[in-house]
Amino acid sequence: NRGKMLFDLGDFEEALAVYTKAISFDPHFKDGFVGKGKTLDKLKRHKEARAAFQAAHSIVSPIQPIAQNTSWMYKEPFRYDL
Repeated sequence: NRGKMLFDLGDFEEALAVYTKAISFDPHFKDGFVGKGKTLDKLKRHKEARAAFQAAHSIVSPIQPIAQNTSWMYKEPFRYDL
């Protein structure tokens, strides 16, 4: 994505603007918050970076409940005879 490309090029101010705009369009865009956090960290804005990472952590992925509900299959794979 554009934010990551700008981040990789070292254009952190522009990357921050891109991530912020993406989050404004989709406030559940977890990768946007992670990218914003990494960018803020590079800009030495650590408190804001932490807030962005916490926001990313609070977003539940649509498949996360499915993964949690099926995780028992991997914890005890030989529990049931098939």
